[in-house]
Amino acid sequence: MSQPSLGFVGGADGPVTVFASGGGTALLIYLALINLTTFIIYGADKRRARQGKWRVPEKTLFIITTDGCENASHRYSYETVHRMIERQKTKYGWEFLFLGANIDAAKEAARFGIAAERAVNYKCDEMGTALNYDVISEAICTVRAKKTLSAGWKRRIDADVQKRGR
Repeated sequence: MSQPSLGFVGGADGPVTVFASGGGTALLIYLALINLTTFIIYGADKRRARQGKWRVPEKTLFIITTDGCENASHRYSYETVHRMIERQKTKYGWEFLFLGANIDAAKEAARFGIAAERAVNYKCDEMGTALNYDVISEAICTVRAKKTLSAGWKRRIDADVQKRGR
């Protein structure tokens, strides 16, 4: 039975949005929504800038958590999603984290254009999922505090997998 997948979009000065999907929903569809979301957010940001109001945060952290069972989109290829992610990283400075169970997370993240130091394997059970929430919360707090997310962001998850296996 597949576990729910989570995607977080948050900024250093703004709200955090959590996307949740069941195991049957294609992860790639969520990633495809990045372009639409960005178009809407940045359009609103430009309008707010002209009016002197609150702006979109300077830093966005997009977190992908998957059990590896839903990456089967027929609409968006890995290459298309890779280009979409690269655009968000290059043009808007988004950061991406990839947490994967039952897969080689670093290899799968690379297919999307996410660096190995931003990917981690996790134990897909209640404890592993709770740990993911803790680590993700720390990562979001780090980014919200306008600090650099170090390579050690995933050390607790790595230690859990080392101790309990995948």
